[in-house]
Amino acid sequence: SEGMPLGETVGRFLRDRLPSYVPAALSRGESTGQLPVVTSALYASLTRRVRRNRILGEAMLYPSVYALALFAVVFVLMAGVVPKFAEMFDEIVEGIPLPALTSAIIVGTSCLMGNVPGLLFALLLIVFLWRSSSLLNWAYDHLPRIVEPILMKIPCMGTSLKRRNMVELSAGMHVFLSMGEDVIDAAELCRDCTCSPWLQTTLTSFCAESRAGRPWHRVWQELRLGYPFSDWLLANHAHREDPAAGFGMITRALSA
Repeated sequence: SEGMPLGETVGRFLRDRLPSYVPAALSRGESTGQLPVVTSALYASLTRRVRRNRILGEAMLYPSVYALALFAVVFVLMAGVVPKFAEMFDEIVEGIPLPALTSAIIVGTSCLMGNVPGLLFALLLIVFLWRSSSLLNWAYDHLPRIVEPILMKIPCMGTSLKRRNMVELSAGMHVFLSMGEDVIDAAELCRDCTCSPWLQTTLTSFCAESRAGRPWHRVWQELRLGYPFSDWLLANHAHREDPAAGFGMITRALSA
């Protein structure tokens, strides 16, 4: 990374660990001489992100341990108890076949127990490939285009995915607007760096209609980019000519 610009370095080595707008914002800040403004805005945004992830991690600790313990109990039952039950069944009711479901469970358990080294090797291979930077970069670049259109159609997952995209979009808009960009240019910058097909398509429509002369906050509302409270916030701050503050408030509200 010696001699490389900061934005390019972050995009090359940390893009799978940071929001998509961070390398673009740093590059923009370097080219316009506003790097201190950008780093200050990014610090506030990423601090909220780290705090939220830490809270989520702590909240998921107990369910994860509980699920792991439940899996261990079920595995012991399948590996040790069910085969014994099959032997007892054969001794008590000789000549009568086991129920189909029980037979399928026993066959599946026997196959798994007979291939423990292979299962461990497959698990280690998956972990190694997942930790590989090339695989991470491929997943970062291509999986949203494959998976997102499907997930957006599922009610609960679609809502969660839209909320996550809105957090990233509002944070990116806040950073770019803090640098002095106007709303349309900030939206184009967010569109160019996001991996979300939904955001790319929607922001393209937003930029085209806003450049045609329509009020940007009305276009934002009609395209359903946000939620009712965020539409009200943006309309309010548009009239105050301070959209950066509006997007900052939306980021804090959705990240809470």
